Amino acid sequence: RLDGHVHYHQLPVVFDSIVKIMEKDDLHISYIRMPRESFRNYRPIRKLSGLKAINFLKVAILNALVARNKKKYKQILKKMDEMDFSGVLCSGNMCYENLEILLQNCGDYDGSADRNMEILFHPGAVLEEADQKQITSKDDMAFLTDEGRMREAVALKRLKAGRTR
Repeated sequence: RLDGHVHYHQLPVVFDSIVKIMEKDDLHISYIRMPRESFRNYRPIRKLSGLKAINFLKVAILNALVARNKKKYKQILKKMDEMDFSGVLCSGNMCYENLEILLQNCGDYDGSADRNMEILFHPGAVLEEADQKQITSKDDMAFLTDEGRMREAVALKRLKAGRTR
C-alpha cells in the first residue's frame, strides 16, 4: 500500500518513478492512495464550516494529477484496490458537522454500500509545551497546535461510537 505525505506520490515524476520501480522489481502493490475528490460529496458546500480557499485549489490540483496518473497507468492501476476519497477540501477542519454532510452525500455509510471511502483526518495535536519547543517550522507549529486537530479527534470518536445519524 502506498501513500505520500501531502500526496507527493501523485506528482508525475514521483508517480512515474514508483511505477518503474514496481515493474523493475516486480513489486505487487495492492493499493495506491488516489486522492481524487468530488465536490458533490459536500453538498451544500455553504453549510460546511471552516473551509479554506487554498483547499479548493489543492483539490483541483490533486484531481488533475490523479486523472493524469490513472489515464497513463490504467492497466496497472486496475489490478489494485480502489477507494473513493474525501478529506482534502475540509483538511484541517474535518469536524463532526462537516463529516455528517460528507457521509450523507456519499450514500449509505452503514456498511451496506458496495464501495469503500477513505476519509482524510488529521486528529493528532502537539499539546505539551516541551514538545512544542521542538517544532522548528512555523507552519508545522500552527497546524499541530490548531484547535482543528481536537475537532477532528472528536469527530472520529463520535463516528466510532456510532452516533453518525
